[in-house]
Amino acid sequence: GGEHILALSALAFLRAAHQRGEREDVLAATSALTAMQSTTPEILRMRAEACEALGRTSEAATLWVAVHESSALDRETAAEAAFRAATCFALSGNHAVARKWSQLAHELAPEHAGMKALLASLLVQEGESEELGACLGELLEQAPERAEGVLREALNSGLAVSLAQALAPLIREGRLDERIAALLPQMERQWWQGFEEAKARDDDAEATRFLRALVDTELGGTRALREMKTYWVPLRDGIRAAYQKGDHEAVVSLAGKAEYLLPELADVLHIVGRAFQALGRNEDAVTWFRRSVRARPDDALGWQLLAKAALETEDLPLALEAMKKVLELSADSQVQERMQAQMRRTAVKAVLLGRELLEQEDFERAWEMAELASVEPDTADKARNLKDRVIRGMTRLLTSNFRNEEPQVRLRFAQSLLEKDPENKVALKVLARALMELQQYEEALEAWRRFSRVADDPALAAKQVQKCEALLQRLRRKEEAVPQVAHQLA
Repeated sequence: GGEHILALSALAFLRAAHQRGEREDVLAATSALTAMQSTTPEILRMRAEACEALGRTSEAATLWVAVHESSALDRETAAEAAFRAATCFALSGNHAVARKWSQLAHELAPEHAGMKALLASLLVQEGESEELGACLGELLEQAPERAEGVLREALNSGLAVSLAQALAPLIREGRLDERIAALLPQMERQWWQGFEEAKARDDDAEATRFLRALVDTELGGTRALREMKTYWVPLRDGIRAAYQKGDHEAVVSLAGKAEYLLPELADVLHIVGRAFQALGRNEDAVTWFRRSVRARPDDALGWQLLAKAALETEDLPLALEAMKKVLELSADSQVQERMQAQMRRTAVKAVLLGRELLEQEDFERAWEMAELASVEPDTADKARNLKDRVIRGMTRLLTSNFRNEEPQVRLRFAQSLLEKDPENKVALKVLARALMELQQYEEALEAWRRFSRVADDPALAAKQVQKCEALLQRLRRKEEAVPQVAHQLA
């Protein structure tokens, strides 16, 4: 009808304005299309790019989020939308949200150096962290030219341990890019100065932070090792003495100074973790046992302690991971038997927790519990049954409660169900219809084709395919018939 021709005219004008880089005309055309309730991912994207180019970063960020969430994007496009949302949030000063979207972009495209550099830059603002060290390390390997700017930013922010974590392997192996190597003298001077200032004000935690960086990068030489020993030996003895007296509060207090000390204190980390457990602070115990196994990955006892603490916090995936490590590392037959029995009990617990989560319609976590339980032969059948129940529950919900939901909500739920049951007829039909409502006709056609391959009534499904194909052809013919420029809509 006339309204549809008008929308096509606006779309044609929009595309022409976008191609010519006329940002204000893009905004005018997208506003007209929005008024006609026509907001496809393509339209959202062009408006987002225009807002970004005009410095309207807050609006651009919101639009990039909408692009990301609007449909079943391929991984590359979803990563780009998340990255551009993160960039715009950062430019508008919303760093916490920028970090979230940057992390998502990095997960979707870990090979993209620009996304990694943005994430690293945002992490610098949060201070020392293992995540920052790991991110910088990857960036140094992948794109040293991008890493240089982030390293300078981190150095100016007074960071040390995270930088050392990233640089140490490359320094030891002689693989450091010369642009990065040129920064090492400045790092050494700055870290020694930080150490001396912290030492003068009796700030042991801060002093050991700088010493740790000097030792790990080997920039501090034997002097850094001697200085470090003056800190960790009495601290080790103090923690052991306090634990033997049963003074768990004292252990925890002393442990606050151990964060940046040498890995030789890994055995003391067991004591600290146990002290936290005795105080009922199981989350903190998990943190310290994690530090223990990072310091000594071949420490079977550390993994045992981590498994026990993870069970206390009901982190069953971590508990099972730790138990598997114990089985790999320990040659003690009694320990092996104990761990195998514990893994069976944990798998049973996963099934029970999964059933509770299913009753609460927390389908994703219920599915995760079923996945955990499926690795144990004793609970494999129960895990399969739980998975079947999750699929039935999601199918039932999609059939009834979701009819009045927005198409984006139905689309995402259908996608989640299809990840678990790729030939689910209800999910495929809901997906196809939601895509039709979102005017993503090519994706809808593919969904209808998938549905036709599993439908109970292939003839009826084939009609839906033909109907969608015919609609696409009509739209293309009408679009071709619309003049390339429709300035009257500007």
